[in-house]
Formats: sequence, C-alpha cells, structure tokens
Amino acid sequence: MKFLSLHHELSDETPGFAGRPCIQIELSKCLSKQDSCNQLFVHMSNHVGTHIDFPSHFIAGGKTLSDYSQEDLWFSKFQVMDLKVGEGELISAGKWLECIEDNIELLLVRTGFERLRSQESYWKNGPGVHHEVGLWLKKKRPS
Repeated sequence: MKFLSLHHELSDETPGFAGRPCIQIELSKCLSKQDSCNQLFVHMSNHVGTHIDFPSHFIAGGKTLSDYSQEDLWFSKFQVMDLKVGEGELISAGKWLECIEDNIELLLVRTGFERLRSQESYWKNGPGVHHEVGLWLKKKRPS
C-alpha cells in the first residue's frame, strides 16, 4: 500500500488565511514550574495548514466532519495530477481529464501554488476549479 503525506507542519510561524493569525500555542503547565506535567493549549482556525472544507463550510445544513466515518476519509486508489496554474486561474476541462485513471477514489490536483502560502496573493488570488470539471468527473469517473 502506498501512502502520501499531505500535511504542513504547524507552528507559531504557520501563515494564516487572509493574513490573520492562525495558531497560538500557549504553555499552560510546566514541569520546571513544579506543575504535574507539561501541557499546551493550541488555539487555531479551521483554515490552518492542510485541511478539508466539509460541505457545511459553504452550504447551510451541509455535512460536517462528524457526518463521516474514519473509513470515508481513507483512500487506497488515488491519483496526483500536476497542473501548474497562475494567480486567479480557473482549472477548466481539457485533455488532462482523460489522464485520470478509471477507478480513482480521490483525485489530488497539485498546482504548485502553495509556494505562495505566506503571501497575500495565496488567499486573495488563489486558483479554482471550473464547475465543468466536477460535472465531467461525476459522469466519467463516478467512483
């Protein structure tokens, strides 16, 4: 079985969405202060690092994390497509879609745009996916 790591390490330096602070790590207990243990409180936005926006993020009444089982979020048949895009560019349907394997459960599109994670253009002018791509996938690659 192959594995693919999608994470970004989190720290006080992790860039936040829209230039906002995204993570605060607070030491709440410390052995050196004679506390019973070392303990951290982590406060963070749901837009920190690598994350999934569940349907409820954009749709009132949409599914939330608790509506999915852990198995729903594990994929053994995935494919990574490299599509370089520019700021604000919409990824549209085209020949690249025909390169998607038939039995794919998860398609990941790597745009290279993450190189701008710490810049305003990342959250202000990020690329998107044209709705025709979703319609094509639903019809041609239903799994």
